[in-house]
Amino acid sequence: MRGHDATLPPNNATGFARAQPIVPAAAVTGNVMRIIELNASSWRTWRDFYDALLAALGAPEGHGRNLNALIDSMVWAGMNAVEAPYTFRISGGEELSRDMIAEIDEISRAIAAACEERRALGRGDVEIGFEITS
Repeated sequence: MRGHDATLPPNNATGFARAQPIVPAAAVTGNVMRIIELNASSWRTWRDFYDALLAALGAPEGHGRNLNALIDSMVWAGMNAVEAPYTFRISGGEELSRDMIAEIDEISRAIAAACEERRALGRGDVEIGFEITS
């Protein structure tokens, strides 16, 4: 679905939101960078995080809730309704525990490393980012 926004559920208490295109990515691909807004204010467990993230991506039912599954579907692509490039902007960060913030940072770094590996293997450039805001 490159260059096309999938219809996503509106922002609500579960913490997921509509993907919004913002700027063209590399002119060669014509892909559109999206900002995917996630509201973390109601997240209490890791299940809440994964539920919000996977719903926003339009991930298939049964998608794994672990780092390896995220890398497979986000970096190597082909599973989710919404494909990269995108940035997750997570609001409500003041409600998150230090452990959850550290884990999201670890996920962000691992996905960035996987994107770099994909580039190094000549499989194309993929842009995926995470931002946590108050």
